[in-house]
Amino acid sequence: MNNVLELLSTIRIFEEFSIDEREQLIRESELRHFSEGDLVIRFGQSGRFLGVVLSGEVEVSSLDEGGERQLLAILKTGDIIGEMSLLTGEPSCADVMASESTTILLIPNRVCYSLLSGNPNALMLLVRTITDRLRKRKIDGDTRLRVEGAWNAASDRYGLSLSSSPPAKVLVINCGSSSLKFSYYDTAYPSKNVEGVVERIGEKNGRLETLTTSGKNKKELGSVDHEDAFEAVIDFLTGEFISDMNELTGVGHRVVHGGSKYSSPVVINQDVIETVEELCSLAPLHNPPNLLAIKKSMALMPDVPQVAVFDTGFHQKMPKHAYLYGIPYKYYEEDDIRRFGFHGISHNYLALRAASHLQVGYRDLKIISCHLGNGASICAIDHGRSIDTSMGLTPLEGLVMGTRCGDIDPGALLHIVRREGMSPDELDRMLNKESGVKALSGLTNDFRELEDAAGAGNRMALMALHVYCYRIRKYI
Repeated sequence: MNNVLELLSTIRIFEEFSIDEREQLIRESELRHFSEGDLVIRFGQSGRFLGVVLSGEVEVSSLDEGGERQLLAILKTGDIIGEMSLLTGEPSCADVMASESTTILLIPNRVCYSLLSGNPNALMLLVRTITDRLRKRKIDGDTRLRVEGAWNAASDRYGLSLSSSPPAKVLVINCGSSSLKFSYYDTAYPSKNVEGVVERIGEKNGRLETLTTSGKNKKELGSVDHEDAFEAVIDFLTGEFISDMNELTGVGHRVVHGGSKYSSPVVINQDVIETVEELCSLAPLHNPPNLLAIKKSMALMPDVPQVAVFDTGFHQKMPKHAYLYGIPYKYYEEDDIRRFGFHGISHNYLALRAASHLQVGYRDLKIISCHLGNGASICAIDHGRSIDTSMGLTPLEGLVMGTRCGDIDPGALLHIVRREGMSPDELDRMLNKESGVKALSGLTNDFRELEDAAGAGNRMALMALHVYCYRIRKYI
């Protein structure tokens, strides 16, 4: 370690680090040896680390338009690799190959970010290092082609495939209105990854479906509520995949409504729990089960970080003219009555996947994304930003859904309330749990069963599907 520590002290971007910080950096990094001809970084590979050449030599090269390999740089002891990707996250525009036996210290990006974020002088030195390299680089047609080619060659340009250094075990929970979905990731042993869902919560025929590398499995659970569903998932994981839930690196929870307070993921504490509880009235089908999963998870794994990711977060940058209602402005100012939108996690992911598939920049896309199912919404995304979406203050607005009504004339609700003498809670239940395709068909909110019934000639099932599909086309 002493030799590496001494070398780091002579490298420009590490000059501002204390001895303790350099020692931490070495402890959390990987010392890797490369033989002559080994690829250190592949053209199009997303940046995952900052490399420091400790001994030996590497060549940086790329193919020109004629297919000939062009030498761009030779890096020797004390030189760094991957500083551009560290700041931008862009894929490598060249191949980096060991030209002789070489030893490189691979510093994970998260370690660099952690140390640089608390050391502005070190960050400034990194920027200067990049600036110096850019001055020496000839910006020509070949360079532009390399940059474009690197993006096209990147298999995971937006980091959608989960990976980590050091390895991590992550559980993701989506406790929804009628199902509990989960995914377990082991970044050291991807063969242990598993995903599953407990379906038909609140009905008599609940079941657990799982997908592992060995295939699909089903387990009938009978009548289950959300608490039963959570326990079934934990029993499944501890039975086959993990010996102790406290081995987890972290647990991520999808939370439907975060209001105006949360636009990005947060580590869950009491303040977060209280805010989610306050918003239960705006997402009565979702926030309560979200909270149940959070509290059960925190009780079971008190030392494991729990993170909330909010469905409303992606839509927080909608323009004001898109989220205001045509009601007295005081209700927005005093009570934050406005359109929030939901399914933001899904819409953001869909847009990133579309950009990756189409091999275009995410920020260059103008796209409409559709999240369709028991809960459904549509989003207009302009250059990576949600500019409008079909859902509003609550997940009731917009499309006709499984048990939710979607858009409806408020006058119709006033008429029903007056005629039926409904209380607010009774109206809430009707709109959230007794409407949508379930009410229109008189059968079910399970679209598989609806399609089967429509195919068998059930006219009400067919009508419900037509209404559902028409509203989707209308919004698009």
